[in-house]
This record gives sequence, C-alpha cells and structure tokens, in this order.
Amino acid sequence: MLPYKELSISCRTNPDIPPPYSHIYNITVDENPAYLTLSFKLRYTDRDELSEEEILEEGFGPDDDFTWSGKLNKIWKQQLDALLAATRFYNNPSSGGDFTVEVVSKTGTADKREYVSKKEAAGWVYFIQELKQAILESEQLEAPLTIEYLKIGSGPAVHLVLNGSFTSRTFTVRVNDRPVEQLEWPVLQKTINLIFNETEIDYDEAASDTPSAEGYYLMLPGAGWLELGEDIRARFDDIPVLENIVTTMNGFIDGRQA
Repeated sequence: MLPYKELSISCRTNPDIPPPYSHIYNITVDENPAYLTLSFKLRYTDRDELSEEEILEEGFGPDDDFTWSGKLNKIWKQQLDALLAATRFYNNPSSGGDFTVEVVSKTGTADKREYVSKKEAAGWVYFIQELKQAILESEQLEAPLTIEYLKIGSGPAVHLVLNGSFTSRTFTVRVNDRPVEQLEWPVLQKTINLIFNETEIDYDEAASDTPSAEGYYLMLPGAGWLELGEDIRARFDDIPVLENIVTTMNGFIDGRQA
C-alpha cells in the first residue's frame, strides 16, 4: 500500500451488527509529506428501520453522522504509514468479526484494492476512532482528554492529573505539585482501555464536590468524581480491574510508567 498518491479506507460494521449501532467510515487521504490531509465521513446505516425514540433509548442522537475535511499533525501521517507497513493485506475480506476494513491505494496508474484480516481489523478500528477524536479536538468540538485520580488514605491525599491530546498524540502526567512529566502515547492507550472498556461506570452517581472520605476516586470527562468499587465496577468477574487501575495510578505516582 506504500507509496500512494491517494488512499481510500472503508470500515463498515458487518451485517449482523444491527441499527442504531451499524455504521461505516469512509476516509480519503491525499499524499502530503507535511500533514495528514484527509476527508473523513461517518455514516450510521439502516436507521430508517427504527423510530427516533428507539435510537435515543440506545444512547444515540437523532443524527450522529459526521463529515470533515482538513489536515492533521504530521504525527498522524506517520502513524498511518506505520499501520500500513505493519498490516498484512488480502485480496478478499475475512469472514466473521465485527468490521470489514477495505483499503484502496491509488498510485496514478492503477488502483489496488485489498482487505485487512479479521485479526488486524481491531487495530484499524481503534486508529480510526482516535483519528476522529483528533478531528473533534482540532475543531474545538471536544476538549483534550483529562482524567483525574484522587487517593485518600491515612496520609496526605494524592492528586493525579492525566492529560492526553489526540491532535498531537501527546500524554502528560502531573502528581500533586510536581513538574509535568511526558509519557509515551501507548501508555495512555492502555490506561484508557483499562478504565473505559473493562469497567461498568454509573455516571449518575458522579459527585461535583471533591471527595473527603477515604477511598480511590476518578474524575472522567463530562462527569464528576466517581468512587472505585462503588460507582466504577469491574465488567468481568475474573479480571481484577479495580486493583489494576489502582496499580496503574500508583505507577504514575511513583514514576514507574515512563
């Protein structure tokens, strides 16, 4: 797939994914060594089969389609090129899985159409979701990611602030009044997955006031303070998620996540 003059990426949910969840991403990338220049479209499919009330009940809005054209930081082009180089492509789509990812490379004389394997599709979907977040930040439709952690025990409280900028793919950590420390982006990716994908979060219980009782707390985007074990619980019984979150945060506090 490298090099290319234009790249078209289609990522669609497979037919067994029903509306309002079924959707398709269409992304077109122009070759530009200085930026990632692209058009980005997200379209939800088959929603005409549902009433607006049914769509809203699933946590969606009446119109969640999204279209954008522009350019992003060069780091995103580097990331896309690295993903292309690391992916093994096939002539036909894989069966099964939640997504089908098709990539068409245009070199000026011919188009090359190939598919990402079921095994590697998840990495492409994650990249596309991060790309959308970078676009939302670049347009100031959403703020950079901020997660706060508060540990209250018998000693002095510890306050930890994690900041992630998707537009620049940078991740910083500040513990109490210590200087800000920059860490690698994959460390943030693992932390996001741990907090948001391996837990059940009761956002309705979020508190606006800073906690004072002994415990471990997180403040997540768009929410107040949530207590681990009470408002944030493990999604899977066989995985010690809450302990893993505390261990991860202690690693940031002690400087062991660099």
